[in-house]
Amino acid sequence: MKQVTNNQKSAIWTIVRKNGIDEEMFRDWLSRNYGTRSTRQLSEAQGASVIEALKAFVGDHYTPHTRTWGITDRQFWKARALAGKLGWNKPKRLDGLVKKMFYGKDRLELLNKMEGTKLIVALEKMVHEVKDGEKVYA
Repeated sequence: MKQVTNNQKSAIWTIVRKNGIDEEMFRDWLSRNYGTRSTRQLSEAQGASVIEALKAFVGDHYTPHTRTWGITDRQFWKARALAGKLGWNKPKRLDGLVKKMFYGKDRLELLNKMEGTKLIVALEKMVHEVKDGEKVYA
């Protein structure tokens, strides 16, 4: 399990301070939802989740501005295209497969490059099985 990155910790505390969120309230929330009062104890996936939750709390729309630490843009769009070939038009369906395949990750955006490759290989196999009439994944 990868530790939370320094950039993620910095982003978390920037959001907390910029928006006047009480530190004790934040640490209590962190403890209830993630089992720790310290951002240093979070995993990389949990760090992304905390940032997303904080952005939603303060009313900002969460959009990760880069995926350089994880899945590449090419892998991201390839996985989405393969999911489309399976008839999975909603991103939630692909996210469900991600959750099933990778412990602690529930969205495509949270995968690293190696996991992205494993997901694409699995999706390609599924597409091949559908073409051959062996299985239906709809």
